[in-house]
Amino acid sequence: MPKNTRGPRYAGFRFVIPADLAAPADVAAVLDPQRTVQEYAVGLHDRDSAAPHIQGALLCPTRVALPEMHRRLSRGLDVAADLIDLDPLIAGRGRSARDAFLGFASYLPHDDAEQRARGKALYFRDSIRVSDPGIWAQVDKWRERQARKLKAARPLGEVETIELLLMYAYTDPDTVMMREPLLWRAPGNQSRFTRAYADRGAAIHGQHDLPEHLRARMPADLVERLTA
Repeated sequence: MPKNTRGPRYAGFRFVIPADLAAPADVAAVLDPQRTVQEYAVGLHDRDSAAPHIQGALLCPTRVALPEMHRRLSRGLDVAADLIDLDPLIAGRGRSARDAFLGFASYLPHDDAEQRARGKALYFRDSIRVSDPGIWAQVDKWRERQARKLKAARPLGEVETIELLLMYAYTDPDTVMMREPLLWRAPGNQSRFTRAYADRGAAIHGQHDLPEHLRARMPADLVERLTA
């Protein structure tokens, strides 16, 4: 179990736990009394292609070191830390940790048009444990804001597109270097791409797909070259 509580601190986390080790109610019971947890959403996904698992996210009023949050979950659930996949919520440029949390909560039921189009199993909202039922009203407002942004949003440039594909683990630096050598060698791009790939915690456990409102703004030919 990690004992070092130092290191980078984050305002939000996302996690996956095998379903045979804990239930959403167990996770909620661990999170409820913690003063450093402001809001959470936790659900059981047992009808998807992946093995049954508990998936969730939490938002903190003050930043907490990842090893410390890992230790709290492990100790509270009596589950070995290496069996709990815990990553920071990736907010991205211009997004708050709360925005990232609401985006993740929006994903959990698989009840939006994007997830339904991808054939994801539907999970009713009342099956998902939340710190406050009012979270769902906030999720609906978040979706409305995303729809407005998509309608008014400008197309993404090539460098921004590659950064997002790397951040969500849809490609890797070697592929970018091989298939887009001019972009890779352009001043400053290599460090930007390397940083983006280092931040790929949003997808390394298959927890969340690239948001459709971002994908729709990307140059389709570039996406195809880097993900084919």
